[in-house]
Amino acid sequence: MGDNGSHFLGMTLGIISIFGIAKGEVVFALLVPLAALAVPIVDAGLAIIRRRRQGVSIGHADTEHVHHQLLDFGLTQRETCLVFYAATGVTSGLGLMLYGHKKIIAVAVVLLIVAVSTLLGERLSEMETGTAGDSGALLES
Repeated sequence: MGDNGSHFLGMTLGIISIFGIAKGEVVFALLVPLAALAVPIVDAGLAIIRRRRQGVSIGHADTEHVHHQLLDFGLTQRETCLVFYAATGVTSGLGLMLYGHKKIIAVAVVLLIVAVSTLLGERLSEMETGTAGDSGALLES
């Protein structure tokens, strides 16, 4: 996001909290974008906690982020990206369900969870039997 994006979001949240008439509804509406960003927020939070426990700077680079672990698990970059898209779709759908769009979003979230679990199950099956082929990719381009 960068400095400019985070400063803009912080200023926007501050202005909304000061001038907002329906503060309860605004806070509830802000849960949707927070839910959509849940995966990177949790990953960054875990990285900060992990680095503090190790006694290094929180800005110190490491290879223990979720995407590194998925790559080490054997997923390709494309599959890792699709896992992140799906996780973001699920958390966004859950946020929208909380906001009031329950039925259609619930169906979409369930279908997304089924699709992702099917792909990961297929990948695990390929890894156990050794039939992943030369490239090891479940999703070929």
